[in-house]
Amino acid sequence: MDVDWLSQWGNYIVSHRTPANWKEYGREGGEMLAKNEWDEFLFYRDPHDLALTPKAVAEKADKLAEQTVDDFRLYGIQMWEQYRDQHHGTSAERKIWVSAFIKAYTETMDAQVDALIPDKLMKNLDLFCTLLSWMRLEMDHGDGRGETYGLRLSGKKKPEPEKPQKPKYRPTRKELHAAAIAFAKRKVQSEWNRFVTRKSDGAGFRSGMLHHEISFRHDEEWDVSDLDRDYFNEIVVDTFQEELGKKALELAPASAWKNSYLICTLYDQMLAQGLVKTKADEHHRGFWRKKSREDYTKGREIAEWKRFETDRIRKELEREAKREEKAASKKGGAKMSGPADSDEALVIVHLSSLDSYTHSAKEAGDESLGDLLADALIVEIKKHQGPVYIVDQGWEPDRSESRPRIRVLNSLHRKVTWIHFDEAEQDWGEFERDVVKILKRDGVQKVVLAGVWFRKDLSSGCVTEAYFILSRHFETRVNDRICGLEEDIDELIEG
Repeated sequence: MDVDWLSQWGNYIVSHRTPANWKEYGREGGEMLAKNEWDEFLFYRDPHDLALTPKAVAEKADKLAEQTVDDFRLYGIQMWEQYRDQHHGTSAERKIWVSAFIKAYTETMDAQVDALIPDKLMKNLDLFCTLLSWMRLEMDHGDGRGETYGLRLSGKKKPEPEKPQKPKYRPTRKELHAAAIAFAKRKVQSEWNRFVTRKSDGAGFRSGMLHHEISFRHDEEWDVSDLDRDYFNEIVVDTFQEELGKKALELAPASAWKNSYLICTLYDQMLAQGLVKTKADEHHRGFWRKKSREDYTKGREIAEWKRFETDRIRKELEREAKREEKAASKKGGAKMSGPADSDEALVIVHLSSLDSYTHSAKEAGDESLGDLLADALIVEIKKHQGPVYIVDQGWEPDRSESRPRIRVLNSLHRKVTWIHFDEAEQDWGEFERDVVKILKRDGVQKVVLAGVWFRKDLSSGCVTEAYFILSRHFETRVNDRICGLEEDIDELIEG
């Protein structure tokens, strides 16, 4: 560390060794070093020299004291000959210098950090940097004045396009415009609610910006051309930017977004020094979302354990099926039976996927499978004596295939515990952490599983994955009569 500017005090302090001078020596040193290091951070974007915690400042002061107090420099042969035995600070002088240095450095550095990071942003700093990381990596960067990372923080709204002549059976531009705005606002609000409650790490925003499509409730009745589709998508993107810009300003003022790179770089240093803690996934640390060598090792160990556990469960179930003389129908499958016992918790995995099951069955030639499964779920939920949990992605029921699910939702006239989990955006480790925690909190000991999708040979499906996880913690079985079976779709396709 270059401290030549501090050494200029050497010749003066040996002949003016008063507590006040030692205090001024330390104060000036702390203030000047903090300003110099902050200027280098602003210029080079490198925060590693910054001390942001009391421990880091104390270590910096102690290291500097070895050069400036324990053995301060003397300039000129005359000064050396006269004071050669007096240029070492005493323990009392060192204590005064270090105390003054720490106070001045801390106050100066805190003032610089406060000027960069607004008070409104500090409590949501992890959300701000996580959101910015997703936008930086995946989303279209704004290139106009007043736009930052695809967000429109200022500027006038685009004028509404002229209303075209209405063709028969086709929507007008006004209807397209209204539908696009409604869709975009609904999508942004939904994903924002999940983000600010830390149920999502920002992937929803990326997905929404990059993968959008017309989402009409009456899409069979509207004939939409490619030109209209392009127009719809333009309005969706424009509305996304405006709505996300409003949400961004709720999270932090515009000044913070303009200094976003500096703030997030500084946030990484805060994380490294333990000044702040994040609730984000441990595999994605800080602004740059780095993985350590230990993370990759852990991932391999989990995959190997999962393969081992799958084989173990399959063998165990095969032996149990043989003992019950039902090997022909249950070989290699999960423990399955009819209605649940009164002391069992009914866990329905991915009710929203009933839409996918209905669509797949319809494509394969049978429009009734979705309704049949909905009927079975309605009956089972109504008569089940134990607690009912629905683990769901939270998709909006806005398509024709959603009709069976809407009937299930409208039939829920009893207490149901909803748990959000979307395997497309979350890891199954989160399922095990959150769902198991809730079930144990409620005193659950036995579980019967239902939902979509499931294979009796345990080769795939969300219900299958849930079975593997829950069976490690509870006595668990699958009621295949209220499951969306992949085998049913396979048989329709083959037939």
